[in-house]
Amino acid sequence: MADDLEITVSDREFALTKVKKNGSVFRFLPHEFQHDREIALAAVERDGTIYMDLPEKYRHDREIILAAVKSNGLAFRNLLPRFQHDREIALLAIKASGLVFEFLPYEFQHDRDFALLAIKATSRIFKYLPWELKNDREIALLAIKASGLTFEFLSWELQHDREIALLAIKGTSHAFKYFPEELKNDREIVLAAIRRDAMIFLYLPLEIRNDREFALAALKNNYRIFKYLPREV
Repeated sequence: MADDLEITVSDREFALTKVKKNGSVFRFLPHEFQHDREIALAAVERDGTIYMDLPEKYRHDREIILAAVKSNGLAFRNLLPRFQHDREIALLAIKASGLVFEFLPYEFQHDRDFALLAIKATSRIFKYLPWELKNDREIALLAIKASGLTFEFLSWELQHDREIALLAIKGTSHAFKYFPEELKNDREIVLAAIRRDAMIFLYLPLEIRNDREFALAALKNNYRIFKYLPREV
């Protein structure tokens, strides 16, 4: 690929057209074209990861930086600190990729606007939120709706929130093991858990397994549960 490019990129317009279609072409361009601002900007607009391959002077160019993080939010990791503390740049990066949250400066990680944007993009960053934002019910609900597995990382207060628990169990049965005892004994929640995963029935207290309604719900979900039903049922 590199050899082919070296033969053809003597023409600037050709090089510009190429990077607009495939930003990684920038890495193979002759020196004079890599130092052409329009070509550099077109490259990062197409592929933000090219930012680290730019000449030093363009890594301080705010317009190019904005284009890079808009194209690929994770380009934010490679920015100079003064640009990482730029709110507009950070917001653009988090909108492009919620995973950027882990790399934000302290002040942005404690900013509710950034947390909301990040959670809407991916619930995976919930565990990186500071404590006061983990205890924010709106943020927690967004995270739980995206993935019930987030329940493990909720604050004590929100782990006792019945609505959140119901949302979590409807998303994944794995959340059930993190429920406080009062919710593990809540009929509606236990039924929702069994309907999500009948095998949960096997780990319930005997008095619950002796309850015909729970036994029937488990059996309806998975007929193999039959051999584990207590004789009283």
